[in-house]
Amino acid sequence: YSALVARAAAEYYNAGFEVLIQNPPRGELLIDEPDDLAVAARLDRFIANVPKAVGFVDNAKGSLQKTRAAQTAVLDKFSETGHAVLSYKRGLDSTPREAAKRKVPSGTVFRILDGNGEKPATIERYLSRAVLEANQEGSAIVMGTATKETLKAVQDWLNGAQAANITVAPVSAAIRAQRR
Repeated sequence: YSALVARAAAEYYNAGFEVLIQNPPRGELLIDEPDDLAVAARLDRFIANVPKAVGFVDNAKGSLQKTRAAQTAVLDKFSETGHAVLSYKRGLDSTPREAAKRKVPSGTVFRILDGNGEKPATIERYLSRAVLEANQEGSAIVMGTATKETLKAVQDWLNGAQAANITVAPVSAAIRAQRR
């Protein structure tokens, strides 16, 4: 599994994309290993597998923002490594505030484009909403899977009139542009 992750991340990076480390869907990193040393050791393994990662994105359930001890351990580790942390816009997410205290770059994912099998028209609507968010906040981070359907929907939207005055940028640029 680790070799597959490392190879896929390297392929995306070599193709010009930024890559992120994702907290496993079940939140093993955060829930099963809540002590600082265990979390740091797990993060070291993730970083070793994806050495070009610019940051860490929580899972879609928001495990990072639900577990204060793990959040602290993750942010402390990334204050040393310089990796960014992304969380989701759900409830009272303290991750950006806590990251700022440690000078850890952070961002908030505005929308997952295809988390529930959305159709192209829905993905395009989400992208249009992200433009409104970006106009208010300075940027909007959207995530999606690299499926043919999602990539085609994004490309179709980018070729349309609504995308005429926007810039698609890597996540690191979006993090720098977010207003705090």
